[in-house]
Amino acid sequence: MFRTQSAWCTVCYEEWRLAKQVIYKPLLWTINSVKVCPLHKIYLCLQCSHCQQELPLLSWRSPTLRASPKLFNSNQVQDALLAILGSDKEPPLTMKEVATRLGYNRRTIFSHFPDLCSAISAKYRSYGKACHTEKIQQSCREVKQIVLKLHNQGEYPSEARVSEIMTHPGYLRYRQVRAALNETRREIGV
Repeated sequence: MFRTQSAWCTVCYEEWRLAKQVIYKPLLWTINSVKVCPLHKIYLCLQCSHCQQELPLLSWRSPTLRASPKLFNSNQVQDALLAILGSDKEPPLTMKEVATRLGYNRRTIFSHFPDLCSAISAKYRSYGKACHTEKIQQSCREVKQIVLKLHNQGEYPSEARVSEIMTHPGYLRYRQVRAALNETRREIGV
């Protein structure tokens, strides 16, 4: 009825490890007739993927349980990385999100595919820079409109007054946005 050797679900262990939860052996896994993880619908492991040995169910000095990662499927991971790299989905995924979706540690993926991982990270950084540049340009346009509106209403477009009206007043800290403010004020002669 009960196993004499340990059985475990590698996906459960990995999820608990990633969520920083306590890793334990559910009692259900000790029942001999339970062959599949009821949560993930995969066969329970009966041998360590590192040493290929069965582990005792109970022992005086139980080895420290580590979240045994699933066997690394190099072809599947490479195909997934290439697909992610070629995707036009916005925002692009970070390597942390990629690793989580694939179910592997970032370092493991990077050790096998450093160039693809670097390219995915570079794509994400490039997207972030492009978004930042667009937000600054949008703020420049907004500042110009606000200055013109205040001037047409007969009010001096001071930096403080413009920042009160701006959608994101914090963008006035960027020199391009302040330059747009000063340039627009010069254009209208104030």
